Amino acid sequence: MSKIIKRTLIVSSTIVLLLFFLVGNNAFANTFSGKYTTGNLTWKFAGSYSSETQKKLLKYPKKWTALSSKLNLTEEGNSYKYSRFRVRYKLTKPPTSGLLGRTFFFTKEGSSLTYTDRWWKATVSVYNNSDANTTNKHATLVHEAGHAFSMAHCNHPGKKHIMHQGLKNYTSVSTYEKNELIGKWGS
Repeated sequence: MSKIIKRTLIVSSTIVLLLFFLVGNNAFANTFSGKYTTGNLTWKFAGSYSSETQKKLLKYPKKWTALSSKLNLTEEGNSYKYSRFRVRYKLTKPPTSGLLGRTFFFTKEGSSLTYTDRWWKATVSVYNNSDANTTNKHATLVHEAGHAFSMAHCNHPGKKHIMHQGLKNYTSVSTYEKNELIGKWGS
């Protein structure tokens, strides 16, 4: 093989490896391509909850907003319809057996969107699932709020990640997930 061909192969291989490590890490990021149109969000609960219960439950989504100054649950909204971050906590049974929660994305007017769009509001639903204890339901609230804040299911192996699917007995956001959120929203 000539020196020119060997040199070309080495340079090409080096470039491919560099691109894989620089771009490849982002290609498998655990975030959605879509996100809120703004990070300053009013919040509202569906149903009747005391202000004390709302305060206790809000600490779970705030595990995400505490990680980025660009993402804030600013104040309680005047109406459920026009609040940007909406919570349905234990109001309905799961539509599918075993389902713990689900997040829905909408335009301001209420048209459905997907995780690839830019949504104006999101509804985080934690179902009244008899298989889940209180800690599991709180973990589901953190998990579903993560979806509202553009976090996808985590495919990072190893330790505990709140964005892994299934029942969890912990409510903390991992360092890996924190870095993914900051990569999406900024610090």
